[in-house]
Amino acid sequence: MGTDASRNDRGQRGRDQESGRRQGFAFVLLALTLGSPAVLARPAPRWAPGEPVLVWIDPRDATPLRRDLVARAAKTWERAGAGTVRIEMADTPQPRGIRVRFVSGQTNFGEALPEVDRPSGFIARADVALALDPPGDALHKALVLYLTALHEMGHALGLVHTDDFATIMYRFQRPGDPERYFLRYRKQLKGLEDIGGEEASGLSPRDVAALRRLYP
Repeated sequence: MGTDASRNDRGQRGRDQESGRRQGFAFVLLALTLGSPAVLARPAPRWAPGEPVLVWIDPRDATPLRRDLVARAAKTWERAGAGTVRIEMADTPQPRGIRVRFVSGQTNFGEALPEVDRPSGFIARADVALALDPPGDALHKALVLYLTALHEMGHALGLVHTDDFATIMYRFQRPGDPERYFLRYRKQLKGLEDIGGEEASGLSPRDVAALRRLYP
């Protein structure tokens, strides 16, 4: 959740050259943050059908609550898929899966960087970084982490930004957007236990529809 860098011609040529040097995998930036328009011009890739998407959380700075909130985000997307997407938590790093880590000292709420397997066109792995300590009281920190994990895992699954404020895949465009977005979600909660529940999933019908189009 932050801003995507715009691409000029020189930067594009440099990235194209770098991409050509890589063998087997092409790095595809779905969206680093919630700021400017997503950069993909082609249909978003997805994970190959038939196998679960494995999610591993780096144990560094992963408190039980942080782990639980990330797991809730994963479960929310799996529920939304209604059987079309299987997401499982892994105890060890996986060569093909989503790796989640917590980082400090960054200005964005989170980032996601999937890798696409060139021969197959499917996503092979994805890195997700989440801000270690967002501002606010305990409930606010938790809901920000959950919503950020939900957003970035959406990118890791292949979803792109929207301009619809009601969606989890909305990209922040104005200075007051984060406060408005998180406050709107907080009004649905009575406590920590409500975060990620069916009454406060954080997903809109448009998010669910987008996921099911990607994973029919």
